[in-house]
Amino acid sequence: MGYTIAVILEIILVLTALYLLIKDGSSPIKIWTWILVIVLIPFFGIVLYVFFGMNLRKQKLFDLKKELDYKEVEYYVEKFSTEAELAIA
Repeated sequence: MGYTIAVILEIILVLTALYLLIKDGSSPIKIWTWILVIVLIPFFGIVLYVFFGMNLRKQKLFDLKKELDYKEVEYYVEKFSTEAELAIA
């Protein structure tokens, strides 16, 4: 029973890691290398990928850029809507 749970957990972890790897949009060589590492040494390979393979810095930069873009759009919407209201009145 315990072995079955461990196998199911391993499969779920491997599939999740592979999904995150492919979603990251890395080069095919990097993807295949990590796939081999994750499949050949599942638990340790996943830990290695989380610490060394995931590009968290790039994701943080994209999140920061998204937030700055949103604030900039809000600023211009507020500015031009106020100017439009003054022009109409």
